[in-house]
Formats: sequence, C-alpha cells, structure tokens
Amino acid sequence: MLQKIQALGGLFLQKYFYLFFFSLFLLSRVFVLSNPPAFYSDVTHYHEKYANAWYYGLTPYLEYSFEYGPAAAGLIYAPLLLDQNGIGEYYLDYRFIMFSFDALLFFVLLKSHRKLQSTSTVGIFLYLLITTLGKDWLYEGIDMAFVSVAMLCVFTYLSHSKLQRASSWLTYWLSTAIKFLTLPLVVPIYLLNRQKFTISILIAAVGFLVVWGGPLMVFRSSLSVPFVLNAERTIKYNTITDTIIRSINFYSRTEKRSDLPPDFSWVGPVSTSAKKVVDTVYPVSLLIVLAWSSVLIFKTEKPKGKVLSTDVVKQFFKANELSSQTKHSLLLTIYFVYFLTSFLTAKIYSNPFLLWVLPMLIIYRWTTPLKRNIYFICTLVWGVMELTPFLSAQNLGLATMTWFNGEAYDITLGWLRWALVIAILVLVVADARKKKFSKLLY
Repeated sequence: MLQKIQALGGLFLQKYFYLFFFSLFLLSRVFVLSNPPAFYSDVTHYHEKYANAWYYGLTPYLEYSFEYGPAAAGLIYAPLLLDQNGIGEYYLDYRFIMFSFDALLFFVLLKSHRKLQSTSTVGIFLYLLITTLGKDWLYEGIDMAFVSVAMLCVFTYLSHSKLQRASSWLTYWLSTAIKFLTLPLVVPIYLLNRQKFTISILIAAVGFLVVWGGPLMVFRSSLSVPFVLNAERTIKYNTITDTIIRSINFYSRTEKRSDLPPDFSWVGPVSTSAKKVVDTVYPVSLLIVLAWSSVLIFKTEKPKGKVLSTDVVKQFFKANELSSQTKHSLLLTIYFVYFLTSFLTAKIYSNPFLLWVLPMLIIYRWTTPLKRNIYFICTLVWGVMELTPFLSAQNLGLATMTWFNGEAYDITLGWLRWALVIAILVLVVADARKKKFSKLLY
C-alpha cells in the first residue's frame, strides 16, 4: 500500500512539478509578506534613510557613506521612487521587490533541479520550510537579490549555448555590483568560461563595462569608499571570532561589549589582537580557496595528468572543453566552499547570510545519499538557529530560572552554530575529492 502511494506521489510530482511547488512557494510567501518582523527592520532603520538622503541630494559614497555596490544602491532607491509616484509605500514596495527576486530564484532552482534530473525533492521542501521559518530575515535586506543574481550566474552553465554561457559574465558582474564579496570568484569564473585567451578577456571586459561602466562614470574613485569602510569595521557580534573572544572573556573578563551598531563588537586587548589576526587570515583563506578551486578545475579537465606542471600554464590559456553540466557542478562546489569559508574567517557575519547557501538544498549533488542526508540535517538545525527565535533562552523560558547562566548558554549556541558550518564545509570538501564531476550524482 505504501509503495503504491509513493508511486502515485512520484507520478503526480513528475506531471505537476512546477505547478505543485510554485503553489507551495506562493502559499509560504503570502505568509511571509503578511507577517513582517514585529519589532525591528533594517529596511526602515537603514535603507529608507539611505534612500531619502539620496533623494534630497546627498549622493552615495562620497557625500553619504554606503558600504554596498551601486546595484544595491539602486535596489534601495527604487522603492522610494515607487512611493513618490503613488505606488504603495517604501517598506511594502521594498519587500515586494525582494519577493520578485525570491520568485525568480525559486524558478531557477526548480529549473536546475529538472535539468539535473534529480530524483529527490526533500531538499525543495526543506528550502521552503527554512525560508518560511526565516520570515523575519527573508526580505529585510539585499541578500535575496544577491543570491538570486549569483544563482542565475551558476544556472547559465547548464546551457549548451555558448552565448547563454557567456551571459554568466553579466550576472556575475551584477552580483559584484550588489555585494563586492563575489569579486574573487572572477578566477574560477574565467577558468570555467575560458575560450581563446583574447576572446575570454574581451567577453569578460564587455560584461564588466555593461554593468560597471555607468557607476564608474558617475561615482569614479568614490566607489572605493565601501572597501575603506569594511576595512575599518570591527569584528561583528555573531562571527566565529566573536564567539572565541566571548569564550575567553567568560573567564578573563578583560573585554567589554560596545554599544555601537551595527557590529556591537568587543573592546579590549583580546579583541584588538583578534582583529589583527582576522585581517590577515581572511584574505589568505580566500586565496587558498581560489588556489584549491583552480586545481579542482584543472584536475577535472585532466584527471590523469599532473596539475603542478608546466602544462598548467598552457592549460590556463587553452579553451575549456568540459561539458556544461560538469562546469555547473564545479562552480556550485566552488561557490559553496568559498562562502562557507568566508563565513568562518571574515570579520562580518549576519543571520541572513545563510540565505546565500540555502539554494544548495535543491541543486547541490552529493556522491552518496548518506552525505546528502547529513547535510540536510545540519542545514535544518543551522537554519532554525540562525533564522528563528526558537532556541533563544527567552523563548524556551530559561531566562527566568535562577540557576540559568545566559552568557554560557549563548556561547554554547554560538559554538554549535559554527560546528555545523565547519561540519558542512568539511563534508563538501571531502565529497569533492570523491566526485566524478561529469557523472550524474545524488
């Protein structure tokens, strides 16, 4: 009987795949849009202020500090233009713009799932569950727009058309214009996109000028302001480094928490030393990931050849002949490792950053079902911790108990979160060593 039900369910999903999951998506998003955060929103606290300042003549970067790219500025400004023209009001318009990116992303993920001929739909249900639980974060920043554009870049690699694959440069540069964090990924993007060297550089340059030409003409050198601002920022309150500092301070009591937003960082000798370490570790860790990704691509191209040889130089200038599905799988793995590493080593980490890697629930393919299921469990727990208040001491009723130590509890939760991130990173890297990227995986 159970087998018949499963068979019927499988046939139903096969026939009505898009209709069924998009209906679930719309139902979940009606809930999200109908239940905005009750007490605080970055949109009204920061973004609307930015938009109003720009509207009254204080341009971004030089006259009014702004830490993101010019495309992010456009996304933040657009709801004000709609508001000024009698369409809705700023906060509602902003959320609907982010909803449109969310819908685009979900469609791309479903399309990728079908193209990859994935059989498991558990990841789709998990994605919808976690993003619905994270209603207070889903549309409260530019993260949804950022991950949508980044995933659109990855999706183009599934196309057999060279023209469509070349369009990945446009979506890649657009992602950098929202958040600069994807800039280092230019290395694997080039290696996977490369044709003849001159043609590759020309296509990359054209894509760059289409996206960045206008902002460079308007803002010129003031576009360096976000880099200066981020370099000067202290260690944010929920990073792994903050958890380390907090653990040390639990015994040393040498640090004091700053009340200055948005970082609320520690002030003291330990945190001062930690910032110096992170300032070095972060760029080095990204360089290691880029070197690893280059080796991974070269080894996939020549599985029996030596990567560390003079052939690598020739290979760098030679056209990539991997299949579109193999390139897609490689870029997903690199993307996954890159962002997980940045979460662990950067000075800045925020709860909605988890949204950047949630698409992997649907389209990342593992070498075994066991690894996939371990990943599902880790991500579900991480999502509950990151995007919901379920495990907070106040929600569990622990804060009122006399024996309860709130600081120790928060430190424990912090280490649990980062243990999950480390576990997923180790799982992905270990799985990449076993992968045959040209073969269909789970």
